[in-house]
Order: sequence, then structure tokens, then C-alpha cells
Amino acid sequence: MRRFFRVVSKAAVLWQTHNAPRLGAALAFYTVLSLAPLLIVAVGVMSLFLSRAEVQQGVLEQVALALGPGSTGVVGVLRDLFTNAFSAYQTSTGIINVVIGSVALLFGASLVLVELRAAANILWGVEAATSRRQGVVNFIQDRAISVGLVLVIGIVFLATLTLSTFLSAGGEYLRNHWVPAAFLGLLETALGFVLMTLFLAVLYKYLPATRVRWRDVWMGSTVTALLFILGRWLLGAYIAESALSSAYGAAGSLVVFLLWVYYSAQMFFFGVALCRAVRDTRSVQAVVSSA
Repeated sequence: MRRFFRVVSKAAVLWQTHNAPRLGAALAFYTVLSLAPLLIVAVGVMSLFLSRAEVQQGVLEQVALALGPGSTGVVGVLRDLFTNAFSAYQTSTGIINVVIGSVALLFGASLVLVELRAAANILWGVEAATSRRQGVVNFIQDRAISVGLVLVIGIVFLATLTLSTFLSAGGEYLRNHWVPAAFLGLLETALGFVLMTLFLAVLYKYLPATRVRWRDVWMGSTVTALLFILGRWLLGAYIAESALSSAYGAAGSLVVFLLWVYYSAQMFFFGVALCRAVRDTRSVQAVVSSA
């Protein structure tokens, strides 16, 4: 237990030293810019298996679940964003326009993930490229990894939707056979927690531009998944009780969304710091043991 608190304390110092709050603000801004292309690409992947209407409804339901009470305005904005973004993209005609539109789409979708990777590198203490050639190589590599992560997000979300559909159908059957609804809710939360932990573990291992061992990511991914679940309820309750949306008028839904992204970014960055703290603690212990 002492080792756990020592790692958490070290992670908190790393989180503060590398100015994670400022990194989170930048990430929230990039998320707004890349939201439309990110949705189109991710939904495009999922639409290979489900209809676009089913995917859109699933995304909106997951957003409502994540934000909790007070999410009505954000869900409405996202619904309009879906409609407008897909209409604009599908009106492109001609091979050149389609190619240019697709490249711009992938570039825009990767913006937020490039920023996420840059922030992870800062928290890991990874040095930026020093030469022009290294800079070009890293730029191409960052974009390729980010586009790949967009596709992975689409696949993971597809798995989440499939799981939710399965649980809904299975839950109806179990409810008819006198299984308590509280147990079904607990089961759904537990499965969601496991999926989120696995997804975060993959991000924490492959996102930074440095070698990260699997054994160093599990504590960070587990704690972050717990903080996401806890924050979903706390942030939802705060949004519902604070009248934040009405205070900002027409921009209220955007403010709520930015607040949600900012909180999520802080939890994600703390998880990155935990992974580094675990690695550093192991390294120190290995040196002490060999001395």
C-alpha cells in the first residue's frame, strides 16, 4: 500500500510539473476543431458493420450516458453536427474532390490525437526532434499513428455498441426471469470498466514515442478507468445542478462539452503520469537491488 501511494504521489508531481492543466485546455480546443471529421471517420468504420442511423444513435446514447444529467443540449448539438458533416462530405463530386476531401478528413480527424500524443510525450519526458529530417519523419509518423488510432477508436466503439445491444437483449431476458435490475446495471458497469481499462492500456503503451512495457500501464489504465466512471456521475450532477448551460445561453452546450473533454483530459494525463511513475519506481528498485 505504501508503494501505491508513493507512485501516486510521484505521478501527481509529474502531472503538475509538466503543466497538465494547460495541456488539457489545448486538447479541448483541438477536440472541438477535429470533432466533425473524427466522427465521420469513426462512424465510417462502424458503418461497415451497422447502419449509419444505428451508429449515430449509439454514439448519442453513449455521450448522454457519459455526461449524465444535463446532456440534452450537447446531444442535440452532436446530432446536428452528424447531419451537417455527413451532408457536406457526401456532396463532394469528382475524383479530385473526393480524394482532397478524404485527405482533409483524415488530417482533421488526426488533430486531436496528434495533440494527445504530444502531451503524452511531454509527460514521459520524450525529447522533440532536433533536425529537420527527424521533424518530417516524426510528423508523418504522428499522422499515421493518429489515423490508425482513429480507426481503432471506431472498432472499440463498435465493440461497445455490440456489447450494449447484447446486454440490452440479455437484460430483458434476465429481467423476465426475476434477475434484479441492480445486478444487471452493475454487470454492465463492470464490463464497461473492463473494456475501458483495456482500451486505455493500449493507448498508454503505444501512444508515447518511447518504449513502454505492458506491466507499466495496468495501474494507470485501471485508475484512469475508475476516475472516468466516478467523474461521469460527479460531472453530470454538477452540470445538472449548476445551470451551466443556461448561464452561457446559446454557447452553453459547447461550454458543457469543453468541460467534459477537459476533465477527461486531466484524468487521461494523470494516467500517463502514473505509467511513468510506475516505470521510474521499478527502475529505482532495480538499481537498489543490484547495488
